[in-house]
Amino acid sequence: MEKFFKLCPRCGEKQTYSTKYVLKNAIINNSLCKKCNGEIQQIYCKDVKNINGNWYKNCIKCNKLLLYCSKNSAMKHKNVKCNSCAQKGTKRSYEVRKKLSIQKLGKNNPMFGKKSGMLGKHHTEKTKYKLRIATINDLRKKGIEPGKHNYNPKACKFIDKLNEEKKLNFQHALNGGEIELYGYFVDGYDKEKNVVFEYDESHHYDAFGNLKEKDIRRQQRIIESLNPSQFMRYNEEKQNLYDVIVRKEG
Repeated sequence: MEKFFKLCPRCGEKQTYSTKYVLKNAIINNSLCKKCNGEIQQIYCKDVKNINGNWYKNCIKCNKLLLYCSKNSAMKHKNVKCNSCAQKGTKRSYEVRKKLSIQKLGKNNPMFGKKSGMLGKHHTEKTKYKLRIATINDLRKKGIEPGKHNYNPKACKFIDKLNEEKKLNFQHALNGGEIELYGYFVDGYDKEKNVVFEYDESHHYDAFGNLKEKDIRRQQRIIESLNPSQFMRYNEEKQNLYDVIVRKEG
């Protein structure tokens, strides 16, 4: 039986193939020999994490945990970004956007002819709170602590400085993890003095420089449920620290 050969691009060792078709695919994919492939897999295996029976890998850009169906799947995908990081900076052309829009018109829309069960209805504040808590509990069951993964290191440094200057004891992502208040994780919280702190980057504000509605709602819910002595916010862009409750800068 005729055999076909190709050199491994990593170590130069001869690789044997049974058919020209298999050889052609190996050349196109620049395939490694079994030994080199195993060594590469071991390198990527170090990045794979097993948390409560689930397999995870970090996004190479923002370090967010990405869930995989198996260990082999996590090892196979190399230098992977999360959806947010992968889409940043990419713009779809007008033709592509038009094509996607047409694909979902009329009967092609999965919701065509169906009525939403929530049409004309709104969740109560109590239901919204229960949904937030359910999401947090679900993440914890998967071994993910929400208050320890998504955080801004610059905010933590600012909070440490604030602790020193104001004689406060804010707990944040890097000194015990963010505290959950009414289903939300705040950037800093001093439990003893009942003081809340939020660090606002530019994306927390609209085009007119006003705090976004979702942040105002979140702020109000925390104030109503917790009745804090102070609720401090820091505007990173304007470098402005102020207390929401007394409307005082400081």
